[in-house]
Amino acid sequence: MHSVIINPFYSDNRLIRRITLLTVYFFLTLTFAFAQNTRLINYSIREGLPSSEVYEVFQDSYGFIWFATDHGVVKFDGYEMKILTVKDGLSDPVVFGFSEDEQQRLWFRTYSGKISYHEKNKIHSIKWNDQLQRLIENNLVYTLYSYNNEIHISTERFLASIHPDGEIVKEEIGKHELMLKITPGKKLLYGLNGLSKRVRRVNINDKYYPIQLTDTLTHNKVVCGLQDKNRTLITVNSDIFEFNGSLLKKVFSGRGPIISLSKDLEGYYWVGYANQGVDRLSEENYRISNKIAILTNLSITKVLQDLEGNFWFSTLEDGIYFTSNLETVIINLEAKIRFATFNSKYAVIGDQLGIVSTYALNSGKLLWRKDLTPPTRSLFIDAQNQLWVSTQHTSIIDLKTGKVTKKINGSYTSFSMESDSMLWAVGGLRLTKFKLSGSSEYVITNSLHIKILYDNSILYTSGRTGMEIFDSKTNLINKPITLSNSKITSIIPFDDEFVMVGTIGNGFHLIKKNSLEITSFTANNNFIANDVYYLQRKDSLIWMSSENGLLALSHKLLKNNKIQFYKNISNEFPNERINFFNVTDSSIWAVSDYSINIIPTKMDVGKSKPIFYYELQKPDGVEKNKRIEIDYKSTIQLDFGFISFHNQNIYTRYRISKKNDWSETSSRSIDLQSVTPGEYDLTLEYSLDKENWSQTLSLPFKVNPPWWNTWYFRSATALFALAIGVVVYKVRVARYKEKNAYLGVINEQQKKLLNAEIEATERERTRIAKDLHDGISIDLVSIKLMANRIASKIDEKDALEIETHIQKTISEIKDIIYGLTPPGLKLFGLSAGLQNYISMIIKNHPVAIKFEALGEEIKDQQIGSMVFRIIQELITNSIKHSHCDKISIDLNVSSVLIEIIYRDNGVGFDLSNIKSGLGLSNIQSRVDTLSGQIQLESDSTGTFYLITLPTKAV
Repeated sequence: MHSVIINPFYSDNRLIRRITLLTVYFFLTLTFAFAQNTRLINYSIREGLPSSEVYEVFQDSYGFIWFATDHGVVKFDGYEMKILTVKDGLSDPVVFGFSEDEQQRLWFRTYSGKISYHEKNKIHSIKWNDQLQRLIENNLVYTLYSYNNEIHISTERFLASIHPDGEIVKEEIGKHELMLKITPGKKLLYGLNGLSKRVRRVNINDKYYPIQLTDTLTHNKVVCGLQDKNRTLITVNSDIFEFNGSLLKKVFSGRGPIISLSKDLEGYYWVGYANQGVDRLSEENYRISNKIAILTNLSITKVLQDLEGNFWFSTLEDGIYFTSNLETVIINLEAKIRFATFNSKYAVIGDQLGIVSTYALNSGKLLWRKDLTPPTRSLFIDAQNQLWVSTQHTSIIDLKTGKVTKKINGSYTSFSMESDSMLWAVGGLRLTKFKLSGSSEYVITNSLHIKILYDNSILYTSGRTGMEIFDSKTNLINKPITLSNSKITSIIPFDDEFVMVGTIGNGFHLIKKNSLEITSFTANNNFIANDVYYLQRKDSLIWMSSENGLLALSHKLLKNNKIQFYKNISNEFPNERINFFNVTDSSIWAVSDYSINIIPTKMDVGKSKPIFYYELQKPDGVEKNKRIEIDYKSTIQLDFGFISFHNQNIYTRYRISKKNDWSETSSRSIDLQSVTPGEYDLTLEYSLDKENWSQTLSLPFKVNPPWWNTWYFRSATALFALAIGVVVYKVRVARYKEKNAYLGVINEQQKKLLNAEIEATERERTRIAKDLHDGISIDLVSIKLMANRIASKIDEKDALEIETHIQKTISEIKDIIYGLTPPGLKLFGLSAGLQNYISMIIKNHPVAIKFEALGEEIKDQQIGSMVFRIIQELITNSIKHSHCDKISIDLNVSSVLIEIIYRDNGVGFDLSNIKSGLGLSNIQSRVDTLSGQIQLESDSTGTFYLITLPTKAV
């Protein structure tokens, strides 16, 4: 099937071009008024089109809808219009039409004749455009298509083929002649040279066939062709001719100049006129079967039925018109509709003026209309086909005749049947139980009631907000807290277990009858809407109207707290709120504020899945569905969308691996930056209900680490580091050995010096002790004896005191002599020397010292002297600084090791703040001289030393 729409003249000035079009096309000033029977959605400049002048609408093999305008082309997925112009590669901004070849390339037929095509989301121009434009000059291009890499075109003067090497082969068209070629691939080439009203024959595949045109004053330069099965259709002026291979005959004469010819998926032909709308013709006899009133005065350049069954109408004056159902009947009312009610046969509508209209449900025919006191507040059809109408009072009307049978005082806002003979009504503070005859029992309550449902001996009522639940005797059972602040719009029986409640702002709820447990469904709880205006159960579906359109949900899944849309009819009612509706086997009655929409039921409407597509923006040059590999600083960016012209209420989420959480996004783009190096799989899912998700994309990708973090760089670095380490190690070992040798010499020298110093110190100690003992001590003893003799003669107390001081001085000198050269150290060894020293300390100081010596006797006099001096220094420090009263000393001597374990119970000292003093320095220097080690611990409970020394001097 191929159809062509041509704008015969073009000027850069839009006004001049419009005047030219209206001059060429037949202009009718007479308009006709038709009753509107189809709802159309208009897409024009305000909806994103670059121009209201649209020459063709086309659907490609991917599912996208394309619009050809005088300001570029538009690619439409139902959600977003993407405009492509000369900046994107178009050879001409004025595009008259499209054709698609076997390679799924989309070709653009332009005003200038320059050729370009769309492939893999980019527009390309052919090499020979300049040569082709010189050949075409200013003649109209009627057709353009590509087949087997050859480009075929037709103009006013010739038909031509462009070979892949650029060679152009053309065939001239005679004056006032229509030429038609049926080419390989069953494509059509046709052109008209001269005045259309003067054409008397048609050249079809080099054979001439006579034609007789309908008399007309107009000259229509537009020719349309259509290849359909075993016949070919061609238009001239207002006539359609059919060619069956051997015979050319006129099959239809239109009411004006024909500028488009199309065929839909249901087999109907569509004829578009200049300024006179469109006709639908039957395939069998070319009789008119449909006229669309709203298009009456428009120039229809193309009619397209897409793969979902929607219809698109392109116009020269007002952009695009769209409908998903041609058979929709729309009844417009002047006053605002206040209420609607339905049963199996009737639809009853009440408006603000109090006018009640009753229609046959199967045909939409108006049966009767009655003017009552305004406004209409509620309507209800009871079990006996009586209509209860509440205005300022309540009337009972015979539904068949429209006759009022009874009037009742009081106004009611809602009714509900109890049985075949009884019903309940609420209004204001009144809760009333009626017989169907109209007699009643009044029950006055203390709260306002607006809605009511009687179900299984329970009354469910609502006020301005909240709900109250009563038993059949109007005893209050419960006031659900969950619904306390909700404005309730509809209450219906869900099934034997549940009641369903719709609200404004808080979604809908299921109330379990036996426990009154409530399950809520809101926009924050996996539902897509918060405003629910009306509810109805039809077979296995729950229907509801909401701010997101008319929805149908699975009853079975909803009962198990799962939402699954069976239908989502959102495009049927753009910007309209459906306040009431009724679903039958054959139609949907949808009532808005000012109109009634009767939509034939097509069970496939809204059920088809949207077509997913994506375009990888970064990185460039990666083939689709192939594994992507990027550097760690690179970005993955993809734009995606869904082709659907019924429903674009689509929710999406993605994650880059199974370890990651899902990220929901309202954007139609994913941008991944600074992703940690590793292996990933970008997964994208979509849902129509936020409950059931379908995977649309699985895109594996790898983020490479930086070059310094790759395995080969790590390996090379490790080897290099190892080599350097080996070299450094060898150098350090050599230096260490050299240093150790040097330090050994120094250490040996220091030891020798220290030993010499210690030996000198010991010799000096011995000399001083000997001098003290042999000199001063003897002199003091002599002085003491003399003092004693003097004191005994004169009996002088001062002399006795002098004797006492001298004795004390002699004792102190003995202590000094003992400390300098402990007696028995050389003769009896270290242990005996220490025992004697400790005994002397205990006599002169209030401290208990426990000393134990185990093991061999130290034979080396130098080491023994060192150990004695170390222990002597420890005892001195404890007595002078720790204020202890107990000291414990363990001396363990083996053949290789001397171990000194020293403890006191003094006040201790802070190890982190040790002041340098003579005592600790002497101890450390003596231990270092013997190549020993000290372990020191001190706290408030005392001080501990562990000193280990080699038995033999190093």
